Amino acid sequence: MGAMGAATVAALSKRGLRVLGIDQFAPPHDQGSSHGETRLLRTAYAENPEYVPLVNRAIELWREFEDLTGQILFEQTGVVYAAHEPSCLLDGIRLAAEEHCLPTQTIQLSERREVLPQLSVPDDWTMMFEPDGGFVHAERSIQVMLDIAARREVTLVQNEAVLSVSTDGSGHRIATRENLYHADRVIISAGAWVRNLLPELSEHLHLQRRVLHWFKSAPDSFTQSNNFKPFCIADNGRWIYGFPDVTGGRIKVADHHESEYLDDIETINRDTTKQDFSALTSIISNAFPTLGPLISSKVCVYTMSSDEHFILGECPNRKGVFVATGFSGHGFKFASAIGELMADMATDSSYQMPYELLSIDRYMS
Repeated sequence: MGAMGAATVAALSKRGLRVLGIDQFAPPHDQGSSHGETRLLRTAYAENPEYVPLVNRAIELWREFEDLTGQILFEQTGVVYAAHEPSCLLDGIRLAAEEHCLPTQTIQLSERREVLPQLSVPDDWTMMFEPDGGFVHAERSIQVMLDIAARREVTLVQNEAVLSVSTDGSGHRIATRENLYHADRVIISAGAWVRNLLPELSEHLHLQRRVLHWFKSAPDSFTQSNNFKPFCIADNGRWIYGFPDVTGGRIKVADHHESEYLDDIETINRDTTKQDFSALTSIISNAFPTLGPLISSKVCVYTMSSDEHFILGECPNRKGVFVATGFSGHGFKFASAIGELMADMATDSSYQMPYELLSIDRYMS
């Protein structure tokens, strides 16, 4: 019940079904890839324009969750991009914006300090602004979705690891260390542990160790009130991204491409070392010369498909077992919509998956 699992139980809770959600930890937790305070939400989607309708639906659902609970989940601050041309990041943004008529603008050199005064990049770089984007509060969103599900009498089981999912004539058996559950339909959104439950997907998924960093900022200097916005900088093939100060005195920054591959989730080193941030600090000090030193770091785990797009659908040869995986790196923003999509898929036998790009069929047909 990380981002996708929490969203799925929240979506299922509307349908009047008996629903059980299981997590081996106590979500929201920091053992997977759904922690770290904030997640970037981009609408002019550089990875593929097909994501744009999905992110638009996600925004609608984040707003619905906000209306239900009074909590702020999505901060629509806009997002700033900077890169040296030619840039696959900027080209992808332009393509998505053109296909879906999304507002974006190229920031002239004379206007840069007005848009993001803290950022310093070379004059020959291109800077763009996407006003519809922003960021989502990560742990807060998961807790809100779980609270909504619990309020509607979904049963939520924590600190209980699922060992296996098997099928017999009467449905599906979910075995944990403590219990054996039975269900008509099962949705598996187990993040880095999905390969243990669905080994047939193992060759299409890989795990990466990633590190999030927080740098010290002077009071109010990197806040939304001081016009600091989420950003993404493409520098020599690497995407560096970050967020305004949301906790007081620090900003979060991470490298989208710096990673260490893992053979198994159990082998991960959750301690951070100098090697985890040495390359990033020089880039950040140049881009944000008034930012203070690194003050903390935290490890997360990416579960990525071989083509870096999500894997959604009913598992072949496992009728009634559905999977949602491969989200890491760019999935969290979509969680509210993915939950709705998985709930529809699992409860409507005539449902047609609208996103061919994300269908499990591309791997398992």
